[in-house]
Amino acid sequence: MAYKEVGINHSYDDSFLTIIGCLCSISNCAGRITWGSLYESVPFKRLYTYLLLGQTLLPLTLRLVAPIKICFGIWVVSTVFFTSGNFTIFPPFSTSVFGLG
Repeated sequence: MAYKEVGINHSYDDSFLTIIGCLCSISNCAGRITWGSLYESVPFKRLYTYLLLGQTLLPLTLRLVAPIKICFGIWVVSTVFFTSGNFTIFPPFSTSVFGLG
């Protein structure tokens, strides 16, 4: 279920949800830069473990924090931050495992 549907179910106004969407976009950009930088200094297995923990725990607990407006926003933006790591660390990892082509 999309964050907007959860927000509407908790009676959050559309302007708040639009701001969350905007912050998600910024978080996606910042996440790609952050995860890319971490990929260069942290071993892949440790980095991917942190990534998976964030991607697993945040969505699983979203329904618990959804009634609290600020927590809902933080959870959604954080989920996007962790999701952006997949698109950053897997291309160079795949290249190091399988070669350039």
